[in-house]
Amino acid sequence: MSQNFRLIFADESGQQSVFSLSSASLQPIVAAEAASSFAGEVFLILPAAAALPFTVELPFSDPVKISRVLPQFVADVYVDVGSDWLFSWRSMSTAAGETACRVAGLAFPPQFASVIAAAGSSLRLAIPDLCLVNGTPGSCVHLKTPVSEITAVFYDDCAVKRLFASAAGLPVETLLAAEGIENLVSADLFTDPPLLHNRLVSLLTSEDENLDVSGFRQFRRHGLRRLAMTAGAVILLLWFFFWHFFIWLECRITEGAAQRTRTNMQQAFSTVFPGIPVVEPLTQVSRSISELEKRQKEAATLPRLPWLKLLQVLPASGGGEAGVVRLTARDAGVRLSGLARNYASLETFRGRLDASGLFTKVNTVESRQAEGGISFVLEATWKN
Repeated sequence: MSQNFRLIFADESGQQSVFSLSSASLQPIVAAEAASSFAGEVFLILPAAAALPFTVELPFSDPVKISRVLPQFVADVYVDVGSDWLFSWRSMSTAAGETACRVAGLAFPPQFASVIAAAGSSLRLAIPDLCLVNGTPGSCVHLKTPVSEITAVFYDDCAVKRLFASAAGLPVETLLAAEGIENLVSADLFTDPPLLHNRLVSLLTSEDENLDVSGFRQFRRHGLRRLAMTAGAVILLLWFFFWHFFIWLECRITEGAAQRTRTNMQQAFSTVFPGIPVVEPLTQVSRSISELEKRQKEAATLPRLPWLKLLQVLPASGGGEAGVVRLTARDAGVRLSGLARNYASLETFRGRLDASGLFTKVNTVESRQAEGGISFVLEATWKN
């Protein structure tokens, strides 16, 4: 934090006087230097003589709610006060467990809004001059600033009770006597720069942010909240973009791999199955593999058939007149391929198979003249 402050004192008419404050001195600044930029903190000191003191009772203590309804409650005390007035206030301490809140402060007329706006974006605090002195409970302070003088009477809880502007020419001694006040404390901001400097430093870190009528802390808080929301939205959009980008990239990689696989499968399919049109190599290869596995499984499975009886029938049935070259047995029946000496021998062999009791029916599928005899194919169905 900079140790040098720039103070802008405004009088009741809105005229401004600029001073430079350090921990040791308070020096006026000429108009040419006041227009130049300043690296330190800038404070606008508003004249309490132009304000109206108020004290209201509210059924809640939420600062946000108080700021919203305060103009309405102060308008019940002062008819001329409206929502365009500026309010410097703070919540007074209440007993433990109580929900009611006592709010005390000063209401400034709307013309001081232009004074605050003229101070520019470098303004750090805009506070009443009474905030620069430490009031004691039930005391009376005569405050002198570089641009004004005012006498303030405080309640026992240090809330402002009454204000008497010296420029109004009121009999202050008589008014104070009517209040029962005998001792008057004098404070001159111009003659005690160290005290003024320490007071401003404490106000910068004070929790009574509502004493500042410029709303600097509220604006900064709202700005940080908007910045956080904007940053969150940007992060969410970036996450959404990168998520979609990685999904798109993964799809591209997968599609490329699938295309390479299809190309390789087409080449492999054409090599293994030449002459067969390639439509969908993956599906065709998968179907071919399934069919081959099925055939292999069927070929490797030995049916539960009466092999001994069948083998006993075949030689006896042939009797040298017919011979079996190939025997194919399945669960439904058998298929016999062989060679008979003549048609009579073939019919005798077929009749004996039929009379063996193993089959329900024996059919001659094929019989033709061949070298060495009659080539035949018989099919027989097992008897249940």
